[in-house]
Amino acid sequence: MKNKSPTIRLHLWLETDDGIFFGSGRAQLLQRIETHGSLKKAAEDMGMSYRAAWGKIKAAEAVAGFRLVAKSAGKRGGYSLTDEGRHLMAQ
Repeated sequence: MKNKSPTIRLHLWLETDDGIFFGSGRAQLLQRIETHGSLKKAAEDMGMSYRAAWGKIKAAEAVAGFRLVAKSAGKRGGYSLTDEGRHLMAQ
C-alpha cells in the first residue's frame, strides 16, 4: 500500500422482516428518476438494467406499502416521484 490511504465505506439501509425498504442505492435511483423523468435513463445512469431498477422500486414499494413512482401523463410517458416518494427522499 505504497502512498495509498484506505477509504472507509459504509452501506446503510433500512429493512423490515419483509425485506429492504430503503438505502443509498434506492435514494440515488429515485433522485435520478426525478432528474431524468425516466426510469430507463435513471437505470442507465446508474449502470443497471431497467429490469433491475424496476425490481428495486417495486420491492421498496411492497415493503413501504405505498407507491414511490408514478407513470407521467402524456405520450412519451416517463416516471416521476409520488408525493410519498418525495417525502421519503426529503427525510
